[in-house]
Amino acid sequence: MAVVIAKRRAPALVGGLILATFIVVEGRLRKGAEARSFSAEGTDGHTTRDVGVAFGMSALGCPLVAESRIGRLSLPYAWAGVGLMGVGLGLRVRAAQTLGEYYTRTLRTAEDQAVVDAGLYRFVRHPGYLGVLTMWLGYGLAASSGPAAIGAVAVNGVAYSRRIRTEEEMLVKALPDYVAYQRRTSRLIPGVW
Repeated sequence: MAVVIAKRRAPALVGGLILATFIVVEGRLRKGAEARSFSAEGTDGHTTRDVGVAFGMSALGCPLVAESRIGRLSLPYAWAGVGLMGVGLGLRVRAAQTLGEYYTRTLRTAEDQAVVDAGLYRFVRHPGYLGVLTMWLGYGLAASSGPAAIGAVAVNGVAYSRRIRTEEEMLVKALPDYVAYQRRTSRLIPGVW
């Protein structure tokens, strides 16, 4: 019986480790004190706070919802969730590396900033956010819970949708070439949105 329980919880434990890795990696990818700062300028619109609240709700909520066993998923779905978390983390890291010095915790622009349209940014305007949403879907699945996966994507989807709108308003004002970039790329999913 203990072995069965351990097997069932293994994907959730691995998912928790990936989430912890995400937290550590996020801090290390930002270059400089300004990029790491939680101090938001007026252009942020409190979206950093909203994303943080969504993160906390999902990190704590998914395991709690999974404990209810409502909408419980089988082990293959849970391991697929772990795989999605890895893909999501990879997307986020690659996007952050492409942005380099412009990868900041809060929404801000630099004086010398140009539109970044290399790497994944050739296809979508917010590949890092796509990575985070993919990771949250995976986290809910890794908890073996359909409702947890849906809830995590919904809560983070609302927070990131607002952040995308706010960020794009800021970038349109700050970067002359951003409107042309918007015309040739999708926000998150190529050809869809």
